[in-house]
Amino acid sequence: MSKLIIEKDSIFLKIPVALDKRDVSILEGIRYSINMISLSYSNLENVLQNISSKDKPDSIEFYSSFKEVWSIIDGVTRLENLIQLIIKYPSDASLTEIDPVNIDFLREAKAFRNTLQHLDERIDETILKNNLTVWGVLHWMHSEDGEVYHSCTLFPGHVRKGYSADIPMHFGEEFTPPVDKIILESVKVSGANPIIRINISSLIYKIKALTLNFEKQLEYQLKSLESSGTYGQDLFIKMKLEVK
Repeated sequence: MSKLIIEKDSIFLKIPVALDKRDVSILEGIRYSINMISLSYSNLENVLQNISSKDKPDSIEFYSSFKEVWSIIDGVTRLENLIQLIIKYPSDASLTEIDPVNIDFLREAKAFRNTLQHLDERIDETILKNNLTVWGVLHWMHSEDGEVYHSCTLFPGHVRKGYSADIPMHFGEEFTPPVDKIILESVKVSGANPIIRINISSLIYKIKALTLNFEKQLEYQLKSLESSGTYGQDLFIKMKLEVK
C-alpha cells in the first residue's frame, strides 16, 4: 500500500469547526493536493521499477509513466496556488502567521505546466525545433542492491534526428533505492535555452519537508480553536439499490 505524505493523525484531518469556512476549504484542498501528488509519485516509482527490471517492458508501463509524471506537475502547480492563498490571504485571524518555509521550489513546475496547457502552441514554437516529443523525455536511476546501477531514459515516440541525449549519471550522489533521480525533460516557450528539466524526486522530498513544517505551524496556530470541535473528513456514501 502506498504511504501518504499526510497521514491519519495529521492536523489537516483535525480542522477546528470555528475556523473560517474559506480557510477550511483551502486546507482541505491542500491535503488532497499533497496526497494526490504523493500517490502519483508512488505509482511512478513502481512503474519505473517495473520497466527497469525487464528486458522488454510492456508499452502500457510507458504510457503510465508519463501519465503519472505529468499528473505530478499539474498537482504541484495547484498546490502552490492553494498554499499562496493561505499564506497571503487567510480569512481567519488564527492563520495570520503561517509561513511554511520557502515554497519557491514549487514554482519550478510552472514552466512545465504552461507547456502542458499549451501543447498545441509548443509544437511549432520549440518542440520540433529541439527534436523533442510532445510529452518530453524521462530519465531516472535504478538499483536493486545499491551496487549495480542503471541509468534509464524513456523517449515516448521515435528518437528524432538531432536530439542531443544528455543522460544524467549522478555518480557520487546520495541514492534512495530502487528508483531515484527521476528527471522530466521538456521545453518552455522559445528562448535562448528552451530545454527545461525538473528533478521530480527532489521535488517530492521538498514537499515532504514543506508538509511537516506546515503541520507544525498549523498545530500551533489552531490550538486556540480546539475547543470548538473538529470537522469529520472524507464522507463516503454507499446506497444499495435493488430491482424487483
